[in-house]
Amino acid sequence: MLSSYRIKSTLILFMFCFSLPGIVFADTFGAFTGQINANGINVRVDSSVGAEVICTLAKGELVEVVWEAYDWYKIRLPKEAPAYIKKNLLECNDVNADFALQSGKCLSAKVIKDKVNIRLKPTESAWILGKVDKATVVDIIADEEGWYKIHPVYQSYGWVNKKFVNKDVVVLQKQDTSVKVTDTVKLLDQLIIEGKVSPS
Repeated sequence: MLSSYRIKSTLILFMFCFSLPGIVFADTFGAFTGQINANGINVRVDSSVGAEVICTLAKGELVEVVWEAYDWYKIRLPKEAPAYIKKNLLECNDVNADFALQSGKCLSAKVIKDKVNIRLKPTESAWILGKVDKATVVDIIADEEGWYKIHPVYQSYGWVNKKFVNKDVVVLQKQDTSVKVTDTVKLLDQLIIEGKVSPS
């Protein structure tokens, strides 16, 4: 009886010790803004080099990193990433309702159900990039046979390999060589008006 109690106690302690690092890790990760350090970097649907590509990023682009897994960062999708939602899960936004009736186009719409999937392509078999809840407003780019192509919503995510993301953001400045420092000094000299001011 005593040995059975010890075995149970040991198992409970063992399970607790192995689950603790995951809890501590979850609490210590902080979201940050990173910067892409090379051109043509793939954003993928999962944390694997074999995962489907969502879009590519250019050197210097900023990304919002929300999580990490092994050698990968989970990021919020950039505005240019493709995203689709089924038309029957939306209703045209009241602000654009008149325009929609006249032109046959809807520029923004509200989601009418909870936990609606945002997908990579206009098909129900496509990868889910995120979910939105009822009353979320989405911006519509195009109408594609029962689906709307939209700008990615805030809750849409992809994965980028860590080695392509710098934690330190460097501000890239374009140098204008057409005006030199000496030219600036000359311009300032021309603005100086010589003369005396006498009391009136």
